[in-house]
Amino acid sequence: MGRTALIVLAVALLVGSAAAFTRSERLKLAASPLGKPKFERHLSPTCDCRHATASLSFLLRRPERLDVSVVDSDGGHVATLADGEDFEAGTVSFEWDGKDDGGQVVPDGLYRLKVRLERDRRNVLIPKTIVVDTEPPQLRVLEAVTTDEGVVVRYKTNEGVRVRVFSDGERIASGGRSSAGVGRINWTPTGSPLGSALTLVAVDRSGNRTEPMPFSVAIP
Repeated sequence: MGRTALIVLAVALLVGSAAAFTRSERLKLAASPLGKPKFERHLSPTCDCRHATASLSFLLRRPERLDVSVVDSDGGHVATLADGEDFEAGTVSFEWDGKDDGGQVVPDGLYRLKVRLERDRRNVLIPKTIVVDTEPPQLRVLEAVTTDEGVVVRYKTNEGVRVRVFSDGERIASGGRSSAGVGRINWTPTGSPLGSALTLVAVDRSGNRTEPMPFSVAIP
């Protein structure tokens, strides 16, 4: 190859590299076609509560034809939410019931949304996760005593929960969310004798509830 040909080749390679670099930088600077994902992140398809389905939405910055699916933690397809549907720019919303395309409840674990932009020929895997959890928390009452603060119940759970106290099936006290481990709830009895049927119930973030756990209050 002559010297002139080598020079022409070198210039062509430099121009091509510069063009590729420029295109790459433009892609980096361009806004993502999707944004602002908003998920109800805790889902229990079997809880018979408001967490039995999850609302999933994101911002679509320009009109597109989309395939939208739920994938598992390994990226495997689980459920189809949209198949070649046209959407206008704006908020795109879906409901997922925690089931696969065959109508079966999916295993507990982490799931994400995968979006295929057909016109843009691009796949986007939204990093925000959806937690499917169908197992009720574990709950144990450690003690229940009367103090200057009223009745205090100490309990232990294996995950973050909200606890509720019932007397003869009627709720008489509710606690804020507590972390896994030892927690407590206290209330001042008003018209509910301590000798009535008292039970404690724990509810996790996905809406799974423990069976009512009977307990009695020790009176010093």
